[in-house]
Amino acid sequence: MSPYVLLAFIVCALVPSVLSVFPTNVGTQAVTATIAVSGTYDGKMKRFYGSGALGSSDQDESQPPIFEIANKGIIKNVIIGSPAADGIHCLGECTIENVWWEDVGEDAATFKGQCNSGCFVKGGGARKAEDKVFQHNGKGTVTISNFELEDFGKLFRSCGNCDTQNARHVIVKDVVIIAPGKTVVGINTNYGDTATLSGITVVGDSSKKIKICEKFKGVTDGEPTSIGSGPDSTNCKYTTSSVTYTNTIPASSAGGSSSSGTPSSTSSASSGTTGGIPSTNLYKISNKNSGKCMDVKSASTADGGDVIQYSCSGANNQLWQFINVEGEYYYIKNKNSGKYLDLENCNAADGANVRQWSALNNNCQQWLRDNVSSGVWRFYNRASGKVLEVSGCSTADGGDVRQWTHLNNACQQWILTKV
Repeated sequence: MSPYVLLAFIVCALVPSVLSVFPTNVGTQAVTATIAVSGTYDGKMKRFYGSGALGSSDQDESQPPIFEIANKGIIKNVIIGSPAADGIHCLGECTIENVWWEDVGEDAATFKGQCNSGCFVKGGGARKAEDKVFQHNGKGTVTISNFELEDFGKLFRSCGNCDTQNARHVIVKDVVIIAPGKTVVGINTNYGDTATLSGITVVGDSSKKIKICEKFKGVTDGEPTSIGSGPDSTNCKYTTSSVTYTNTIPASSAGGSSSSGTPSSTSSASSGTTGGIPSTNLYKISNKNSGKCMDVKSASTADGGDVIQYSCSGANNQLWQFINVEGEYYYIKNKNSGKYLDLENCNAADGANVRQWSALNNNCQQWLRDNVSSGVWRFYNRASGKVLEVSGCSTADGGDVRQWTHLNNACQQWILTKV
């Protein structure tokens, strides 16, 4: 038995695979021709997979991608299934946010253009990458943060044999790496590449076989040569304290829903299980735009009590408990009424009302917590894929809380304050 096969058995025995469960998709779409993206593309957690000319997950370098992102483009809230073809191509600066790959094909994403102001991977995860996950063929800096990876060749590789070579840079922070795997980042030191790493958690690799930063001599013809690995002050910029080895997946690591695409049958609003937010805590939820708190109108304890914003008072009808379902999905329970934040009648339309209701244990009462920036969150309803917001960006007491398509504005962003 090979060492990697043996290690895989050990990991399966000791560490439950976080990426064996992915976020719940809200529908599937076969893709027969590359989808061109300019501006912002919000997949709303739909699953896309290759078909026809894109129906391959092999290692052919010339495969077309599922998505092609124009300069300055953003793609978010997408699940890429198998076959994945060549994943995502970024033609210039781009942002890939909360994108998940079930089974990486040739590469998960390739940065083909200039990332002079930065290319960003924010959140998401991938598994089954025989070779590379992120390939950097262009110029500039790629930043990968809050990403999760399992069963892989390399998380990041600066092109080792592109016709045109130049210095490329990568920043990797707050990622979870689950064995088996080979290399976190691979860079060409002879071209001046740099890798800066922090907050790296490696799971199931007590023998430390996974290389954190591998150094290559890049070429423009032929194959690059590995010339070593490990930290230094010039190219591989990290210290041993930047890497944590464990056999326990961090509590904040989130894979999403069960592989069947539905919540686990053991999940319930009364389970009290915990994810990234302890269920024993209470929080005020304030809107970033207005500064006002999410509030059950008139302190109602009835089913159907309306949810609004109101000046923060700390009253019980403004205090909320987060009960983990799985991954980053939560039930949100009001302290005063004991009822749950609920999408009225499971309505998928923009503008559908959000209210409180007794526990129903359905997707309409489950909310995906999505990090915007430090301490700031948005919440997607699991049933509709739409975002919790204050209607019309109101700053007045009584402004209605509803759902709407993602707009990337402060009216759809929320601050949690523990009380």
